[in-house]
Amino acid sequence: MSRLVKAEQCSSRSSSIHVLQMEIRKTNCEWRDRFMQTAVVMLI
Repeated sequence: MSRLVKAEQCSSRSSSIHVLQMEIRKTNCEWRDRFMQTAVVMLI
């Protein structure tokens, strides 16, 4: 399960760059983990 925390759009000449900060929760029968992940997505 993931939840979007923050999204920004930066304009450039050739493409738009989206910076996404997501909170990701992994749930298993034996363990649970929660961490923050930042991903940079370039859309051309």
